[in-house]
Amino acid sequence: MKTKQTLPDSVVTSKFFDIQKVALSLEIKGNDYNESDWILAHLLTALKSFDEQISSARKELEIKDIYKYSSITTLSDLFKITYSLGQEKTLLSMEISKNIVKEYKLSRNWLDSIQVAIFTDTLPVPTKSEIIQIETQDMYHDNNFDFCSIRINQRITTNQLKNWIKKNKLRIRLNLNNLPKIKKPKIDSKTIIWGHMAWIFKSGKMNSWTEMSKFIQQKIEELEEFGPIYGEKYAPEPVEMERYYKRFVEALKKIEK
Repeated sequence: MKTKQTLPDSVVTSKFFDIQKVALSLEIKGNDYNESDWILAHLLTALKSFDEQISSARKELEIKDIYKYSSITTLSDLFKITYSLGQEKTLLSMEISKNIVKEYKLSRNWLDSIQVAIFTDTLPVPTKSEIIQIETQDMYHDNNFDFCSIRINQRITTNQLKNWIKKNKLRIRLNLNNLPKIKKPKIDSKTIIWGHMAWIFKSGKMNSWTEMSKFIQQKIEELEEFGPIYGEKYAPEPVEMERYYKRFVEALKKIEK
């Protein structure tokens, strides 16, 4: 028979009238938050260890004045507050916040809330974080993605992931369509060598495949190093030169698309 365990008094902060307040994040619009996060925020502020970590962070950052969260009305004001100590200490506050998030096994969406709690008298409830979400990186302009990834924010089963992918097939397909295509030119090394050479000859006004073949054969015989470089003892036949040239040009066209 299991006995009912009571929470030791030492776990709960005794500063009831001086604990961190709880409020919605300024970024939240409507009901764009999880009720479970609201409850979690209240539980965190009641923890003695959380209070000690916030106090320790303020001491390490040498924060003397705590801002009233209720007086902040814009994200711009909040941004100024978190950067009020300069870049070095702001970066340090981010690292401290990451450690606190890790300590209480919180999800990434709590990072900003913890940092705000260090600078103000309030722990904001973060915006809703989807368990699984699609992330894209806009490379240069709209609808031109550098990558498309699926980010998982909480521990889930492989079956949950499979079900999410099935439900979001259309969204995934639309994002994949905006990624660059893999270019796999179907071309061999001989086509590149002789086709490129034929293209150079044509640029120099040599348009006869027979002339090209004879010129290459002459160079193979005259220059000992010419043949070994290309791994050939004989020049391609005129009909081969034409074929190599056409394949080479076709491969270039596909790359340009």
